[in-house]
Formats: sequence, structure tokens, C-alpha cells
Amino acid sequence: MHSRITLVLAVLVGLAFLPAAAVQATTPTPEAWVNAGPNLMTVSQGFGHGKGLSQYGAQAHAENHESASAILKFYYPHTTRGTASGSVRVWITEDADHNVIVRPAQGLRVVDLGTGTSSTLPTTNKATAWRLMVVSGRSRVAWLRNGHWHAYLPHGKLLTGVGEFHDTANLLNLYYAGGNHPYRGAMRLDQGHTINVLTLENYLKGVVPAEVFPSWQPAALQAQAVAARTYAAFERAANPHRSYSVYDTTRSQSYKGYAAEYPTTNAAIAATSGWAVFYGGTLAFTQFSSSDGGYTANGGYPYLVGTPDPLDTAYRNRTLAIGPVTTAKIEKAYPALGTLSKVRVLARGTDHRVLQVELDGSRPGTVVITGTALQSLIGLRSTYFSFSS
Repeated sequence: MHSRITLVLAVLVGLAFLPAAAVQATTPTPEAWVNAGPNLMTVSQGFGHGKGLSQYGAQAHAENHESASAILKFYYPHTTRGTASGSVRVWITEDADHNVIVRPAQGLRVVDLGTGTSSTLPTTNKATAWRLMVVSGRSRVAWLRNGHWHAYLPHGKLLTGVGEFHDTANLLNLYYAGGNHPYRGAMRLDQGHTINVLTLENYLKGVVPAEVFPSWQPAALQAQAVAARTYAAFERAANPHRSYSVYDTTRSQSYKGYAAEYPTTNAAIAATSGWAVFYGGTLAFTQFSSSDGGYTANGGYPYLVGTPDPLDTAYRNRTLAIGPVTTAKIEKAYPALGTLSKVRVLARGTDHRVLQVELDGSRPGTVVITGTALQSLIGLRSTYFSFSS
């Protein structure tokens, strides 16, 4: 998922010859060869992996007067409505200095998760920042004044476990990358990671406006809120012993904290409070992306299946010319080709996504790679593509 409009592009895989058995297992239906001359073009549809909810598609369905419930049923067929609540742990990945630094505030306190002991931090010392760090395997607290850090012992003792900052206002100013960044909930330092711990509902307030436009139709915003809530709850359940439930980036779904909050998306979250998507009594893996290009992609679950989506017209027939630089990338990645001479789609899935591409060059033999490998290598928006000259 991603900032503003979800874009979850597959990682570069398959940068090697595929075994013959793997090639045969796909039962390929080759398409026509296309010469890889100066006029080689790729025509792609969609933006992202195309699995589950299409964000632009959801907006189109909402403009077609469909409810959030109908939109979710369309993109996650065979699912039912359930509930998800509790807290979520978010890794603030940009804060990568292995410290947690927050600005002082009335009511700021540190909690020792080893003992559960809470200590209100003083304001009389005129500290300009408070810090959690780990020294010799132990969590330490310090305060900053006039450019110098000073050790602080809550209740006169070192922390015995992970340290966590709280504030009575439930809002902390986290300092990183040269600036202050407000977040709801608590901040802890766990295994060198800055972790924001907050309720699932408050987490969504920093997710939904980072994933879709707040000006969109209420039903589209509500569908996104439910998908994002379910996605986070699914990841939390899948990783109960990890220090974090989700990343704050497209590796999970984009989360921008308090500064991203917007009235319309907050209203959509409130209107769907606790609503989650279930399949067979368990949380569904509610993947989503910007646009499915008119056909949702297969996702390996009974509710993530290839389905025509004619209302999604946002990213159709986007053409990308494969010029000398891109051709050189392909030849460098697959030196067995020699000079690339022609390409073809070797196999597609039932959802029209490209499974395999065959490359031919000046040297004997051909190279077969995955559609996701070529997508990553040359920067295609999805694996729903074709070649033309």
C-alpha cells in the first residue's frame, strides 16, 4: 500500500533462468513475438498488484451510488462482516537512529514495560527533549538541555524492560529527520525500532488520508477504512511476537500520523468503527492497490480472485517505450541473451496478468523470466501488460 494512492509493486524476482519444470507447470500459451527494435513498447493496465480493492475503482463504484458494503463485497467476494479492535504497533521506519526522542509536555511520563511502573517526567529541569536509548542491553532515559544529555533514573532506578513514552493528551511530538512529528498513542524503543503503539481506530486516522484522496466519495473512503482496518488486524494476528505489527510504509500500508488526519477520512473511520472483513471465521487478507486496470488480480485466497471491473478506468492502456537504456538494463540482467532482439508474453494467469516473458537475443537459446521480474526491471505499473511495436 503506499503514500496517497496505493502502489504495491512486486519486488524484483526471477533474475535467472527458470527451471524447465517451472516453465512447463504454467502450461504457457505463447503470444506473438515482438521485435525489440527502437519502437518496442509496453502497454500496461492498472497501477499496482491489482489484488482486492482497487482504490480508483472503489471511487468509481461510489460515484455509481454503491455503498461501502457493496464495494467491499465486490472486491472481496464470499466474505462476511466482523469486528476488529484493540491496539496496533507501528514501526516508524524513518526514525532510524536507534533512539526515541520526544518533546517535553505537561503530563509526559515513561513506563517500564518490564515492571509496568509509570513515572511522570519533571518539567522543572527545563528539558528541551527526552530520549530513550539502550546501553549495554538496558533501556536508559535521558533529558536534553543546552545541547547536553543528562541521565535520568525513574524512581531512582534503571528500567528493567522496554521503555515507553506516554502523555496524558495521548499525543506525542516525536523528533526525527530534523523535525517534530506528532503521533497519537505511545512511543517505545524495542529492538532498536521506534514503535508507535495506539488504538486501531486512531492508527487508521493516519492511514486512510495517506492512501486515498480525502475529497473522494464517502462510500469509497469507508471501504478503504474497512480494508485498512482489516489489513492491519490481519498483520497483527500473523505477527504476534514481533516488536511491530505493521510498517508505516508501503511494505504494509502508508501511515503518516496525526499530521495527516482529515475530517472526511476521520468521519469514514468513525462511520465504520470496528468493521472488518472475515472469511470462514477469520480475518481476510484485504490487499488493495491503486487500480486493477479493469480486471482484479488473483491473490491466492478464495476472496482474491480475478474479476472484471469495468468501472475502474483510471489506469488503462498506459504506454511505456522501451528505449536503449531499458534494453541495456535487460541485457545486463541477462547476459546470456547477448543483444536483445525480440520478446513475447509466454503465459498469463486467468486474471490476464503476465506470468512469464520469453526473451530472445543474439546468442543461442532464450531466457524465460517472470512478469514481476520484468515489471520491476523496466518500471511497469503492473503485470497486466502486453508488447507492441
